[in-house]
Amino acid sequence: MPSTLHPLPRARRALAALVPVAAVAAASTAFLPLSEAAGATQAAGKPDLIVTIITVQELPGHPPYIVVDEQTRAQRFTVKVVTKNVGNATAGRSVTQLKLEKDGKSLWKKQETVGRLTPGMYRTSTFVVDDLKADPGLLHAVATADFTKQIAESSDNNNTKTKRPAIPVIPREWKVITFRTTVNSGGGVSTTTQTANGFYYLFSHFDEPKKWFVYKSYGRVNAKQDFVGGGCEGHGSAHDTNNPWPGGDSELVVRGDLSAYSAGVDTSSEPPAHYTVTCTGGVQFPETFGYLSLVTWVGTHSFPSMKPDDITLEGQGKATTPAGPAKYTWVFNARVSGV
Repeated sequence: MPSTLHPLPRARRALAALVPVAAVAAASTAFLPLSEAAGATQAAGKPDLIVTIITVQELPGHPPYIVVDEQTRAQRFTVKVVTKNVGNATAGRSVTQLKLEKDGKSLWKKQETVGRLTPGMYRTSTFVVDDLKADPGLLHAVATADFTKQIAESSDNNNTKTKRPAIPVIPREWKVITFRTTVNSGGGVSTTTQTANGFYYLFSHFDEPKKWFVYKSYGRVNAKQDFVGGGCEGHGSAHDTNNPWPGGDSELVVRGDLSAYSAGVDTSSEPPAHYTVTCTGGVQFPETFGYLSLVTWVGTHSFPSMKPDDITLEGQGKATTPAGPAKYTWVFNARVSGV
C-alpha cells in the first residue's frame, strides 16, 4: 500500500527547515554574554558622528604655514571641517567644535551647529579664524563632532580628529644680536667680520622643493684686521651695507618642521681693504685683508638643530680654514612680543 504523508510529520519538516534561517539571523549575538548582546543590538540602531576631514584654506604653502608679526598676530584664514554620520540611525542637530592649540594650550576655539544627518550623510562647517595670536611653534587644529553630547551615539570615542601635519608658526623677522667670524692667522694677525647693530633677517618665501622657510638679510657688516706683533702694529677696517645681501648664502633658512636652521652672509664679492703697518724705527709697509663670510657652523655642518617654539637661535663653532683657525658666533632673536 502506498505511504501517506500525514499533516503532522509534514509540519515538523517545515519547522525544521526554518531553523537555519533563525540561527543565521541571531549569529551576531547568540554566543555573546547577555549584556554584550544587548549592547550590540542597541549600537546597530544608533547614529555615530565623526570628523573625517580638516582643511586649512587661505594660508600660503603646502602644507600651510602662518607668519606672525611683532604682536604675534596671524593673518585671517579659514578651516573647513567635515562631520559625517557613520552610524545606522539618523542624528538630529549637533555641534562641531574647532580648537587651535599649541603645546597643549588652547589659543582659539569656536563651535558651529551641524544639521540633521542621515546614515552616511556629511556636512561641512566653515570656521573663519581672524583673531588668532600665537607664538612661533607648531599649531594643531583639533575638531570634535557632537561636542555638546546632544546625540546618543553608538560610540563617543571617535569624535575628535587632529589635523596632520601641524601648522608651523614662524616670526616675520629675526633680529641679529650677534653674528661674527674671527680668524687668527698667527704672527699677531687677527681678522674679524661681524654684523652691525640693526642687522636682521626678513621672511621672503617658502621654498616648496626644499621644504624650508627663506629669510633675506638686511643691514651693515663691519670688517677689521689687527696686526700686532714683532714690534709692528696696524689696524684696518671696512664696512658695507646691502638691503638685501645677494645670493642664497646670505639667507637664513628654517626647515619646514622647525627642527633645524642655517644662516649666513656671503661677503666673497666685497673688495679687499687696505691699511698700513708701522714697525719700530718708523718702518712701514702696506697690508691687505678681505671680509670673512658669516656662517652658523657647528661641528661638521651648518644646520644647527632647534625646537619648534624657539624664539632665540644661538650657537658657536670652530673650523680650520686656509687662513687659520676660525671661530663662529651668533645670536638671533625672533621679533615678537617680549623679546
